[in-house]
Amino acid sequence: MTEASEPREAAPAAGGVSRTMSELEVLIRARYPLIYVITWEEQRVMKQVSRIAAHLNKKVVEWSVTTGLIGDMGGTQRKKDAATQDPLAAMDNIIEFMEPALFVLKDFHPYMREHNSA
Repeated sequence: MTEASEPREAAPAAGGVSRTMSELEVLIRARYPLIYVITWEEQRVMKQVSRIAAHLNKKVVEWSVTTGLIGDMGGTQRKKDAATQDPLAAMDNIIEFMEPALFVLKDFHPYMREHNSA
């Protein structure tokens, strides 16, 4: 028997999904408005997000500065959307999106800095 204060190695959860991926699902189900994930395994995370979204009957929409918003946004399925490549335009579209969805903003961190106007 181990004590609660003893560090423990992250063990895979049921179904072979890592503890981190299980935690991601818990955070999504808890409706956290923003989840920041740092990973070099982008495809693995996207696969998990897609699985969670399907289970929760939500759409998955991805954003990057090179593609804009892509995903199931009313006809823009997997097509580059130059109109939403600008981060502010993408955020406007996300705010107006009325259906249940998970938005994955890839490499968005440079745009999260506070900008002061002169």
